[in-house]
Amino acid sequence: MKTSHLIRASGVALMIGGILGVVGLVIHPLSETASDVASSRWVPAHLLAFVSAIPLIFGLIGLYARQAEETGRLGLLGFALTLIGAISDGMELLWIEVIIFPFLVANDPALYDSLRSSSAYLVALALSFLLFFGGWITFGAAMVRAAVLPRWTVWLVVMAVIPAIFILGLAVLVLSGVATASGLSGSGSPTILIFNIVGIVLSLSFVGWGYALWSEKRQTTAQS
Repeated sequence: MKTSHLIRASGVALMIGGILGVVGLVIHPLSETASDVASSRWVPAHLLAFVSAIPLIFGLIGLYARQAEETGRLGLLGFALTLIGAISDGMELLWIEVIIFPFLVANDPALYDSLRSSSAYLVALALSFLLFFGGWITFGAAMVRAAVLPRWTVWLVVMAVIPAIFILGLAVLVLSGVATASGLSGSGSPTILIFNIVGIVLSLSFVGWGYALWSEKRQTTAQS
């Protein structure tokens, strides 16, 4: 298969992953207490988030390949960090959020709260966020500088980077001990709602980039 066809296919993958991500975030509970984990929405929301990560990872590869030369070393660094973070987040969604948390809540809710307050869990979670969102900020800056994709996609970069800075700030707070996962996601806290909103913005940006990759090849073919 030609590289151009793979890049166009990656555009479709980005659109699919972005749409699945939006659906998962829309049905996600507005807090992450033990009762939320036991609700009927918890597993479908996180399973959709995991499934969305698979086409997104493939799509990110195509997004980078389309502008690898123009984004240079900064783009490579940002892409590598984003890809590693996306894989790490995907595994966390599957094994922790979909399997382990529901099992703990069903058998020992207190152990669920204890795990989410443990240093090992908080550090691992915060580091995966730092990798993905730190890499995304770097990759976004490289994309803006390269200006390979249509100009309207620059606004998508801005839309995605602002939420990334917010999530990055939360990760730093958790790593520094200023905040805990339980405190940020407990009942009555607006953090999960805000997190879902910025996640939807990021997911919609993926849809836009996917469309840009897919339509770019289509337009080129039509003009030939």
